[in-house]
Amino acid sequence: MRLWHQALIPYLDNQRLCDLHQTCCNLRGLGWGKKNRLINFVYEHPFGEEALVAYYYSVLLEMDRRHFNFETLWMQPDYCGKRRERRQYVPKVLKALRMTGVIYPQQDNAFLKKDIQDLIDRGAPVSEEVRSMLEVIDSVEGGPDGV
Repeated sequence: MRLWHQALIPYLDNQRLCDLHQTCCNLRGLGWGKKNRLINFVYEHPFGEEALVAYYYSVLLEMDRRHFNFETLWMQPDYCGKRRERRQYVPKVLKALRMTGVIYPQQDNAFLKKDIQDLIDRGAPVSEEVRSMLEVIDSVEGGPDGV
């Protein structure tokens, strides 16, 4: 269970995108509140589940762009899966979260760098565009070692 850096969503291979979709479904459903060291930051966001809905929306848009099949009910902000009651969200909060671009402040450059390196270490296909993100982060931080 993991939430990849939001900037990587369009670059994830199909399997990782599907895994991310499953994670989001789980979290929006009965998995909300269950601890996992890779995703605990989602519970710390001041908007809670509303932030997850906004993040997941970007996952669904990428899945739609790739013509993947998924339950379109997940596009509805109040849908929480078949076994959990719908929730009521404030539309202004969701709109504001989508407009800011960055949903989880924990997903900073260090988080992005770690995720990219993890993809490389696992042998995932990593585009030159994603690899160039590493170079930009390193140049901002003063080098590959952050010095």
